[in-house]
Amino acid sequence: TKTGMIKVVDGKEFVVSRKTSMATKLGEEDEVLSVEILEENSTLVMHSNKDVFLRIDCNTIPEKKKAAIGVRGMKLDKNDFLKSIYVLSEGKQMDVEVKGKTVALNRLHIGNRDTKGVKK
Repeated sequence: TKTGMIKVVDGKEFVVSRKTSMATKLGEEDEVLSVEILEENSTLVMHSNKDVFLRIDCNTIPEKKKAAIGVRGMKLDKNDFLKSIYVLSEGKQMDVEVKGKTVALNRLHIGNRDTKGVKK
């Protein structure tokens, strides 16, 4: 989410009889940035508004129920928020333009969940 919360949910939890189903709890002024299907050995890159990047292994994200808020994926400074979330499959390359420079997301160091990240 925009405030840095992430979680993995088993897809079976979304097989329901209703047409709509709540997929997550959100705090005030929070919003969902990305919903992705994860492949084995994929990594997640979080990009904040202040151009801080954190790449983590998706295996470090705990599985939660769909009604849970999740866990903090990245520590954010005051007045900072996540701008984008990218999921990289094994061997996939992706580049992002930041202040006129190209950042290769697959070349970022794989860090630990719930840390600050790297300023670019």
